[in-house]
Amino acid sequence: MLTSLSQIGPLEEFCSQFDACLLKVTILEPYAVSIFLKAVNPKIGGPVKMFQPETLREAFYLVKIQDATNKSAGISSMSKNTITTSAVVNKYSSARKSTKKSPHPVTE
Repeated sequence: MLTSLSQIGPLEEFCSQFDACLLKVTILEPYAVSIFLKAVNPKIGGPVKMFQPETLREAFYLVKIQDATNKSAGISSMSKNTITTSAVVNKYSSARKSTKKSPHPVTE
């Protein structure tokens, strides 16, 4: 049951669900941390894995920080797309257009 969990709602709800399921099993803490980070939304768990949390307390703390960071950056943990690339592509395209030389030089 614990390994079948995955975050589909708000982070706080998921942490509560995970904690409740964890009380029903006996596993080593490093394994519980691994399961938790795989089950939490990848936009949250992915960056947290870099810090290699060793305890669930540390992992819970780090995912809450990452979730707040994502929210302040406008990245929803509920959506499938991490970043909308159209704005980046449009910005890049317009910058390239302004630096290209005209095929017809302007003469006075």
